[in-house]
Amino acid sequence: MVVGMLLILSLPITRSSAQQDNSCWTGIIPCLETAKAQFYAPVAIQPCCPLLSAAVNNQRACFCNFKADLVSQQGDTIMNGILGTCGIPGTFGTLCPDNPSSTSSATTSTPSGTMSTPSGNPSTGSGLPAKFIGVIVAVVVVVVVALLVLLFIYCRR
Repeated sequence: MVVGMLLILSLPITRSSAQQDNSCWTGIIPCLETAKAQFYAPVAIQPCCPLLSAAVNNQRACFCNFKADLVSQQGDTIMNGILGTCGIPGTFGTLCPDNPSSTSSATTSTPSGTMSTPSGNPSTGSGLPAKFIGVIVAVVVVVVVALLVLLFIYCRR
């Protein structure tokens, strides 16, 4: 599991050449690269939230054009956690379904036009609140680093 988490954390966030003109991602990608350098800690993700929210709410087609790249890199799991941290309900799959005519039962519109989950708590798609996912990732990273340090010390003997 630890190796899997490290693999997911090390995935690059890049665009394919076919999607170079997706203007809604021009600000999001550098922001998420900065967050990636901090292991997608919630505090590092927060500056990206307005950009992501605007893309989801105002430029959904542009936002969804990136789905194939994320899924091919298995980055959709990371994106689902980021969406949850930002309070954007749903997952990449429900926001950008393969069949655009299908609707998500997990999200509802509020009178103000913003999206909310029925429970009111942002979720990452795994059933856990987004803040717990960030804590879990941070703990896993700390444990892995500690184990690597211990292994290094042990091997030097």
